[in-house]
Amino acid sequence: MSTVTTPALAPTREALRTEIAAVRARRGGAGRVALVPTMGALHVGHASLVREARARVGADGVVVTSVFVNPLQFGQGEDLDRYPRTLEADLAVCAEEGVDVVFAPAVEEVYPGGDPQVTVEPGPSRPCSRAPAGPVTSAAC
Repeated sequence: MSTVTTPALAPTREALRTEIAAVRARRGGAGRVALVPTMGALHVGHASLVREARARVGADGVVVTSVFVNPLQFGQGEDLDRYPRTLEADLAVCAEEGVDVVFAPAVEEVYPGGDPQVTVEPGPSRPCSRAPAGPVTSAAC
């Protein structure tokens, strides 16, 4: 019979660092870390990714799952407010699958200065398959 252990919940980057260090210390080393980024509402597909993460880092590694509903992934008029937020159920899935740490930050933790400003400038007038003549900061192809 396998033992289900509740993963540590880290709401901040500092807590995440602390929890990863604690897991490594308990396991006697500096095992690899695998991250399974999600927006929550976990399902069997996420569980499969967690199992793959564990297989890749092994028993000594640390599996972290993030649960973050990123407002920047929703356009104006899209359903950000209606996107499911099921942290308790997500934690249960993570526990069942052997996740060590769940990183569940608030928007302010991820974007402490407010929403980042992303600027995409028009790309070169020639096809993108050709190398640009000079440095490129961003290109839309």
